Amino acid sequence: MVRAVYVAVFGLLGVGYYYALGPGPTLSDLAEPTWWRPTGSLVGSPALAVLRELSQSENTALRLLPVLLFALPPTALVAVGFALFAGAAARAAALAVGLSCVGFAYYGYLAEDIWRFFSWRWAAASLCLAAFASAFLLAPSLLRSGLRLSRAQLAAALVAASATLYLTSIEVTGTDPALRANLSPWPVLTLFGFLLLGTAIGTLHLAAGAGTWVWSRLTGSRAPLVGVLVAAVIAAVGASVAFPGDTPLAVGGAMAAAAYALVAGVAPADREPLAQKAVVRATAGGLLVAMILLSNWRAETYQAEARDETSARLIAALDAYRALHGSYPDELVELVPDLLPRVPEPRMGLYRHADEVFTYSSFGDSYALEFSSVLWVQCAYTPPYDDAAYYDDDEGVGDEGADDLPDVAAGAADEGFDSLDASWSCESTPPRLF
Repeated sequence: MVRAVYVAVFGLLGVGYYYALGPGPTLSDLAEPTWWRPTGSLVGSPALAVLRELSQSENTALRLLPVLLFALPPTALVAVGFALFAGAAARAAALAVGLSCVGFAYYGYLAEDIWRFFSWRWAAASLCLAAFASAFLLAPSLLRSGLRLSRAQLAAALVAASATLYLTSIEVTGTDPALRANLSPWPVLTLFGFLLLGTAIGTLHLAAGAGTWVWSRLTGSRAPLVGVLVAAVIAAVGASVAFPGDTPLAVGGAMAAAAYALVAGVAPADREPLAQKAVVRATAGGLLVAMILLSNWRAETYQAEARDETSARLIAALDAYRALHGSYPDELVELVPDLLPRVPEPRMGLYRHADEVFTYSSFGDSYALEFSSVLWVQCAYTPPYDDAAYYDDDEGVGDEGADDLPDVAAGAADEGFDSLDASWSCESTPPRLF
């Protein structure tokens, strides 16, 4: 009964935070009211005007006060949930709701324009991010709970977790809000949730688990020191691989893993349970990092395929059309059936959507070709600039003037890229933002 009341209260708090702390409706929203739009009743309340003023202060500490104030109730409820529930899944759910409430308070007071612009997608992305973050943080406990299941049940749970990460990584884009698979026009889940937060947490679990296991296998006063050092080294190496070139992050990760291993290693005299827990912790971290990186690698292959294969066929057909007709077509459908059997589509993920199409704009002697990729990239292509054609036009610059121009193509080759690459706004794989 107590647990049921707790779930109801926490659920109502989350819904209340969404409606009361979200940005209030605009005049156009009032003209067409919908049930899912936040009301902003607390943010815009005259009785709490002082909190609104604090959130607009130039002092960072003062700006955070309203968020910290509204973070207190969900934080307290998360603590109560950890006391009421021993299961890792229930604790992860409580933590997810608590993080979502804090996120609603943060964006309601400090970034309401972002929430208003992204509409319901921002709340959905925030809730999903909180759920994934909670699962990542409690991954060792979740895996330990899974070990109590049968082998078939454990395998099914691991497959479900892997599939969720995989499908989210390859199906959620961060550029086109019209796409049905898109939760946010900015890649909250794939970039911040998985590649940054998830990889960092997984590396810490792996490093701390390995260090704690070494500690449990040794005897004497040096065992804790060796275990902590092992955790720090593994974390530093893992951070350097996952986040190349970021030395401060590698150092910070090493320190965090050392502290994590030190806390985890404090155990009774019987070292065997500690060793078992360490193996589970390291395994959970390793699985988490592997699932994220493999899913991200597969997502990147879709961009490479769309840019270097699918688009290449379309670009070749456009060039052939111009050679035949003197200009580029007004629409891509004009390439069918003489030059292409059908207009190709850029594949964004495993499942095909009607929205996965090329956006084409013709300018007669040039054009723009775009497609939305996975992760956070919007790819655009324009034909390479033709110097000779420009300087041989009716403006009066002849061959003699053209000979005096710098060799742009040769310069591009010297720089290590060709004219086709120079015309793309994106690389074959998305660049790292960290």
